[in-house]
Amino acid sequence: VISNELSLDQLLSQTYLTICDTNQTVFLECLAANIPTIIFWDTNYQELSDLAKPYFKKLSEQGIFFESGLAAAKQVNMIANNVLEWWSEPERKKTVHEFVNTFARPNKNWYKDYKEIDKF
Repeated sequence: VISNELSLDQLLSQTYLTICDTNQTVFLECLAANIPTIIFWDTNYQELSDLAKPYFKKLSEQGIFFESGLAAAKQVNMIANNVLEWWSEPERKKTVHEFVNTFARPNKNWYKDYKEIDKF
């Protein structure tokens, strides 16, 4: 049940598995919060930068990123009974950690850091 009274962070903290079908911020927030996540979109319509391509290749190899909804659905069905075990596999965790450190570094002091950058 989605409530207007809960923030996105509160809603995500209650999820068992998040499925993201577009290249937007939510999947970054989920990965940064260590929420089990399946990502899919057609890369013919939502392109990846040259910098991002090798990272998404690794996410794909780890069964996190897919280029079709059908492939993503098959993965969801395969892991449905053991999502946390699947998500906790060491190589998968390493891949997610590398991705997050490159594209979604969580920073509780973001406002202070932003103000410092804004001075330039």
